[in-house]
Amino acid sequence: MNSSKPSLILAGMVMIAIVAWLTSVVMSWLERFLCPWRRDISGF
Repeated sequence: MNSSKPSLILAGMVMIAIVAWLTSVVMSWLERFLCPWRRDISGF
């Protein structure tokens, strides 16, 4: 495996970070609707 393309590696890392962030946002949004009891407990 030739890893002499730092721009390609950096672009891959950025894409993974964006996908991870989007997954986190979507899961938080789904949790808000699928687990309404969590809203009551989260105030503590």
